[in-house]
Amino acid sequence: MAERGVILKDGAIRRGLAAVRWPARVEVVGERPYIVVDVAHNPASLGALRQALETMFAGRRIILVYGMVATHDHRACTSLIAPLADVVIATTPQHVKPLPARTLAEEAARYATQVEVIDDRRAAVQRALALAHPDDVVVITGSFFLVGDVRDTLLRELSQQARTRA
Repeated sequence: MAERGVILKDGAIRRGLAAVRWPARVEVVGERPYIVVDVAHNPASLGALRQALETMFAGRRIILVYGMVATHDHRACTSLIAPLADVVIATTPQHVKPLPARTLAEEAARYATQVEVIDDRRAAVQRALALAHPDDVVVITGSFFLVGDVRDTLLRELSQQARTRA
């Protein structure tokens, strides 16, 4: 940018980067319990999500709603994220090549002690919320298709709940 005559101070760059919001990337959409949505779907992005969760929510109980498509490396991905979860709810994203929830649950059971299978995505999220205590963290991840399917519904429902309480 300096080549084009634009001079930015380091502080301005830092403030700008701090203000960036990237929907569905470690996006906290609710509190009490915390609800985090992230479209992580490969080892690199799930590793980054795990690091973020360990930093942001250290010591909190994590309930993972997790669904993947069959074309991704579910074994490597699961080995990164499932050990962090106290509960894994495997679900099936709406996709032409979904990974069956049961297959994902079998892999998750290698790392987590409590694993459930709920094929319906919205029912899986509702189950996670029912299990969650106010200080817990519900994480929804594994696929653009899963997160895209439930994120807007969650935001609408949470907004409506907030209006009802007000």
